Amino acid sequence: MSSAKFLEEFPPISTEKWQEAVVKDLKGADYAKRLIWQTDEQIPVKPFYRSDDLAGLQHLDSAPGEFPYTRGTRVSNAWRIRERIESTDIGEARQRALEALAGADEVEFVIGRGGLALGEPQDVLNLIEGLRCPVHFEAGEGAAALLRLLVTALSGLPDFEGSLDYDPFTGPGDSAAAAELIGSAIRALPRFRRSRSARTGFMTPARPSPRSSDLGWLKSSSTWPN
Repeated sequence: MSSAKFLEEFPPISTEKWQEAVVKDLKGADYAKRLIWQTDEQIPVKPFYRSDDLAGLQHLDSAPGEFPYTRGTRVSNAWRIRERIESTDIGEARQRALEALAGADEVEFVIGRGGLALGEPQDVLNLIEGLRCPVHFEAGEGAAALLRLLVTALSGLPDFEGSLDYDPFTGPGDSAAAAELIGSAIRALPRFRRSRSARTGFMTPARPSPRSSDLGWLKSSSTWPN
């Protein structure tokens, strides 16, 4: 039996009919309270969607890497191999990173907590010398201090790529200080990601993601670059 003939046995059902069936199953419970939930951005999410909901949407034919990025910000979804380097010696860590790049695409250094101790801008420059790849840092509670150091050490390298597990909503300091720090990092290192999810949990059940209102306030701070 062809799929077309098979589907003929199931006549189309209107959205109203689906809605009536759902309301019946609720047995008097409030439909909106039980089945519609709000995202942090106050976007209502319905319990089901149909083709009718696509009417009027302008981005259905957008491709990956195209605004509004509903299919991702990158044209390709190629995975990168990252080597995690844990050492207490800068020279050894750099050498291990250089050797890792024989197969890896990028490296990540553990800072503090049994890893490297970077106290001066020259320490950072010595560590990344010869590395022609994105460089990531895992610093945990020391991420804010490390970000300040990276801004100072790498301010002359605007094309430097990488990331840091900095969480602006935890740790010492207030939101205004966090906005000032992130703003300076954006200006000095536009291709460096200041905050990202990490094993220690930028967004985990124990540490939920910051509310969109918090992020909006941080971005609207007078210290945030336009």
